Amino acid sequence: MIKILVYGPKGKMGKAIVKKAEEHPNIKIVCAIAPKGRDYVGIDLGLVAGLGKSLNCIVSDQDELLLSQCNMVVECTHKKASLEILKKCIEFKKPLVSGTTGFYLQDKNEFEKAKEKKHHDLYIFFLQRKDFTKPLNFREISKKFFKI
Repeated sequence: MIKILVYGPKGKMGKAIVKKAEEHPNIKIVCAIAPKGRDYVGIDLGLVAGLGKSLNCIVSDQDELLLSQCNMVVECTHKKASLEILKKCIEFKKPLVSGTTGFYLQDKNEFEKAKEKKHHDLYIFFLQRKDFTKPLNFREISKKFFKI
C-alpha cells in the first residue's frame, strides 16, 4: 500500500490527484497539507477536493508532524512552496512527485541536485508541462519505488 501526503489539495491538480488516488486500490492518502491560515484547514479532504464524501483525512497545515506517516509526497503548488517541500522531502527521506510549473533554470537545478544525491530512497519526479496532457498514472510513477 502506497501512503501519500498531498500538498495543495484544493487546487485544480490537487483535486485531480486526490480523486485518482482515492480510486486506486493500492494508494491511501494519509494526509493533506494546505498553506497556513487557509479556510479549509481542519476540514475533511474528501469535502475539500469536491468528492462529496469523507475520506477520514483532515487537511492540516502542520506538515512536519505528518511527513512521517507517508511513504510518498505528491505536490502541485507553486514554485516557492515546491522548493520548500523538496527540502523537507530530502530531510525526511521521502520520494517526491512534483507537478509544479513555472520554475526558472536555477530552480529546476535544485531538483536535479536532489535527484543526483539519491538520499537513501529519495526519488524525485519533476513533471514537465507536457506531462499534464495525460492523466497522472500513479501505478507507473509508483513502480519506480514500490512493488505493487
